[in-house]
Amino acid sequence: MEAVEGPSGWLSPRDLAVHAAVALLVFFLILPVSATLPALVGGALFAAHPVHSEAVANVVGRAELYSALFVLGACLLFLKGRELSPSWRAARLLGIGALYSLGLGSKEMAATLPALLILMALVPTDVGRVSDRVRIDLPVFILTGALLAGFLGLRFLMLGSVSGEAPAPALVGLSMGQRILTSLAVWPHYSRLLMFPLDLVVDYTPAVLFPALTWGPDVILGLLMILGGAAAVILLWSRERLVALGIAWFGIAILPVTNLLIPTGVLLAERTLYLPSVGLAFVAAGVVSWAARERRTSLPMLLVGAGLLCSALWCARRSETPHG
Repeated sequence: MEAVEGPSGWLSPRDLAVHAAVALLVFFLILPVSATLPALVGGALFAAHPVHSEAVANVVGRAELYSALFVLGACLLFLKGRELSPSWRAARLLGIGALYSLGLGSKEMAATLPALLILMALVPTDVGRVSDRVRIDLPVFILTGALLAGFLGLRFLMLGSVSGEAPAPALVGLSMGQRILTSLAVWPHYSRLLMFPLDLVVDYTPAVLFPALTWGPDVILGLLMILGGAAAVILLWSRERLVALGIAWFGIAILPVTNLLIPTGVLLAERTLYLPSVGLAFVAAGVVSWAARERRTSLPMLLVGAGLLCSALWCARRSETPHG
């Protein structure tokens, strides 16, 4: 396939097809835990979100596309595979293992799959209580945990570290405490890029983001966002499960690139929000479900607003200058 020139640069039809497949997987992943309409809104929002421009329209973001494709495929097989007979569960186990291996080979972001599967295991389904679901899915957790351990061990042997690359220049020379403060200061930017993606930037350092050496407003806001998100998951889990699931998904999926655990090669890159932004699709689906259940008269207005939002996001993405 030949690349075609578009408003976001040179777009590969293959990359566009992969992005469309990922958006479809987002729809099917939300569908088992919601009605069709909320799942459709979540999938459409993911497909049209401007923050995905770098991942879709830039060669460096291609790894994000394939990593998300394999991770979401594994999550969907994990959920739908519970309906299989015991004789087919071995095939399900092998399928999840194969998808996870492909995801790890695409991008390190796939390392979060075991935690994401545990999160999905907590979602109520027709398969009895949580204890019954954990018992059925225990081989999956063991396999994915073993694959992750093997991946990290091999990475350490070959590269000499788990991170495997030089830290971002802004992190060089910082103490662990300063690195954590700097990572906290990035969280407000995550929120801005997901909720108000009006200004997308190819490189956030050194002109946009700087190391945070002391407690400042951005650091405090980032900490409050993390604590508030954790509290929201606990408070909303029994009442608005989709919203809580989306917040938890984002927190898990974004962890490898936050620099909270280990220093990475970037402070912030829009392409790394590709898989975590699936959480936003869950939240959007949860809002639509809430409106349909509690505010029936406002549902048409909400749907119109969702359509306008997706249209605005699409237009914003088309008006972005090329990345790279």
